[in-house]
Amino acid sequence: MEKFGIALLSMAHVHAKRFYADQIRAHPDCEIVALWDEDPTRGHAEADRYSVPFHYLVEDVLALSEVDGCRCQRAYFRCTGIF
Repeated sequence: MEKFGIALLSMAHVHAKRFYADQIRAHPDCEIVALWDEDPTRGHAEADRYSVPFHYLVEDVLALSEVDGCRCQRAYFRCTGIF
């Protein structure tokens, strides 16, 4: 069985780095496949940490065929749609 590809959308939340992302990595059926962050400096650093590509546009992440789901984790994020 192939793993579910998960995109991380923002690493701004206090739990994003050491909790949410690590839980995804620890799950045997999931893998982190892409990362977007509103702060490119933070985004590049976190993408390097997880060995995944960083994307400047969230729309580019959502268009990736390997993305099966997303984890939205901004510090203050009002979700206005379904990802």
